[in-house]
Amino acid sequence: MDQFTNEDTPKSVTVNFGDTDLPISSVTATSSNTTLVPNANIAISGSGSSRSLNITPVANLFGTTTITVTVNGTENAIAFSSSDTFILTVNPIGYAFGKRHEHDGRHPTVSEPVLSRNAVDGMK
Repeated sequence: MDQFTNEDTPKSVTVNFGDTDLPISSVTATSSNTTLVPNANIAISGSGSSRSLNITPVANLFGTTTITVTVNGTENAIAFSSSDTFILTVNPIGYAFGKRHEHDGRHPTVSEPVLSRNAVDGMK
């Protein structure tokens, strides 16, 4: 199931590997957009067939990434591996009117308000 969070807000996701009693030797998670969510910003905790992913997007960025979760193990000398994915959407947060951001691909440029008077305003 796809997941959503706001910019500058970590997201916790629980993943379940079914009712398996198979011995799980490793669980990994990777991001397809490492600018938005570096792989190092995905922490995995828990044990057995249920794990928690704590995902921390890079500050002041928004967009989407595909998170791939892979489980590996061995049963009776036979290795197994299974993967699943979900999309994490990081929504932009609003900024106060007039706040200046240089255009760097993170946020649209917002300039200071420009007020001008004309004859209709009663001022010259």
